[in-house]
Amino acid sequence: MLKPLQQGLIAIQMALEELALPHRIAAFEGNMVLKDFDDTSPVPRALIAGLQGTTCSRVMPTLEPMFEALMARPEEIKVLLLLHDGLAHDPAELAAWAREARCVPGFFFWGTYLGNNPCEEAAMRGLLGVDRLIACWPGELHLKFGNVLRAFRPVGV
Repeated sequence: MLKPLQQGLIAIQMALEELALPHRIAAFEGNMVLKDFDDTSPVPRALIAGLQGTTCSRVMPTLEPMFEALMARPEEIKVLLLLHDGLAHDPAELAAWAREARCVPGFFFWGTYLGNNPCEEAAMRGLLGVDRLIACWPGELHLKFGNVLRAFRPVGV
């Protein structure tokens, strides 16, 4: 059975594929790329389904290279979603990155907390910014993610 984070990743990956939006998916702890921008094979979903979760993962060793790869892309608008199901092991570094990233023109990010622990949710809101966290269960993710996409892409496009 897939865990909430795996369900969320697969839902987002399928939506981005359907919309033909270039995207990359990486897992924390080791910066393992599960889906690269030009990969259209079914392999990423299998890799996501096989993920083994770890608690208190360090976020920055994966987030920084993801950000750099995204900024090197030619698209004018760049969006980074940080999906997580618990607290980061490097909260001070994540908070500093989030403050700086808010100032990058054409770059937008959201954290997506897939869980039901109010303390963890509040902590992530404090790290990323109150307006930069989507909190929900995987079954609700398509609705919340749809709202994020509509903010950058008109309906029907």
